[in-house]
Amino acid sequence: PTQAASRTRPGTVTAGAIIAIVMSALSLFVSSIASIVILSNHWVMTGLTFIGARGAVIAIMLIAIGLSALGLVAGIQTLRGSNGWRITTVVFGFVVGVLLLFGSIGNFGEHRSCYNDSLYRACTATSTNTGGGVFSLIWAVLAFTSAVLLLINGANAYFSSQPLPGYAYQSHGTPATYGAPSAP
Repeated sequence: PTQAASRTRPGTVTAGAIIAIVMSALSLFVSSIASIVILSNHWVMTGLTFIGARGAVIAIMLIAIGLSALGLVAGIQTLRGSNGWRITTVVFGFVVGVLLLFGSIGNFGEHRSCYNDSLYRACTATSTNTGGGVFSLIWAVLAFTSAVLLLINGANAYFSSQPLPGYAYQSHGTPATYGAPSAP
């Protein structure tokens, strides 16, 4: 492609970055709300009897919030034409997609709810709720789609034509006139 054509952002780049931004924003919103609800609910936090479980829950929530925020920044910077952030968005897309794919596999099939009482052990009937698995599978497909869209159809030409950060549109004069004494 010509230089003028490669400076026009391809639709695949726009679509991939927008998918990443929307997914990250939704993840940030949900993880923030979940953190507030879990931390404000005394019953949930006191129900964690395993040593260090409270700290683990808080750490996981902070990691989820941080990664969601980083994904949001990566998507925005990708829209602005940053190749480094595009690579970050692609890596995030593939890693999140693989993790969600594995997570969705665990949500399919039969589930039993069991508890131990001091007198006997009881289990409820099995359930075949697949809603969580389907949601995780759709989310994984979106993550893979975002990553692939940032790699195809002129994306490399577009990102290689972008000026380096800090050097964009700086004019210091031509070499012949830069630093030359002014005319009397």
